[in-house]
Amino acid sequence: MNQFAGSWSYRSLLRDPDLSKEFNDLRFGAGTLNIQVDKTGEITGSLGGEGWSLNISGTVTEGE
Repeated sequence: MNQFAGSWSYRSLLRDPDLSKEFNDLRFGAGTLNIQVDKTGEITGSLGGEGWSLNISGTVTEGE
């Protein structure tokens, strides 16, 4: 099994240099990232949350 495969929490924040802003006011999005990797290194999966979903695909290779 590949180290990337599985279900991951996704959270993103707005970029704002104002350190006085409340942390919760910087929330942009949240969802779940599901990744499957086959024996050849092909990646498939999805990133989504309530009311939205994106399909993902790609490849992974060994390296440093």
